[in-house]
Amino acid sequence: MTAKYLTSAELSQDGVLVGCDDQNKYYVATDAIQNDVYTGLTPTCFIDFINSHPDLQFDSENLTGVIFHLFSTISEFGNFGFVAIANSQEEAEELYDKTVKILEEEATEVSTKKQFAELDMKIIHPSN
Repeated sequence: MTAKYLTSAELSQDGVLVGCDDQNKYYVATDAIQNDVYTGLTPTCFIDFINSHPDLQFDSENLTGVIFHLFSTISEFGNFGFVAIANSQEEAEELYDKTVKILEEEATEVSTKKQFAELDMKIIHPSN
């Protein structure tokens, strides 16, 4: 439904989404991305990740890209969902895989920095 709405697509008789640009649109969707590395991230931090990677955003001119949803649960449960929309099934799958890889790398980096910061706060200095 999201892919159809964003691309102003019509469903052809063979079940293919045809965007308003007259190109077939393909998508890979999930609402079940879950990884403990995302737990503790705020939705704002998550949106910052997305904004720092223009290739993970939806391009309304080309009617391709990524749309995220359910990221309000990321802090507590470490999960979210998204739809990767492209002009071929192969491109949609590649965009899906690329999105997961980039977000896991970003979250791991933030998580690692946070762990080191927490360790620094727990160190008891001999002068105290």
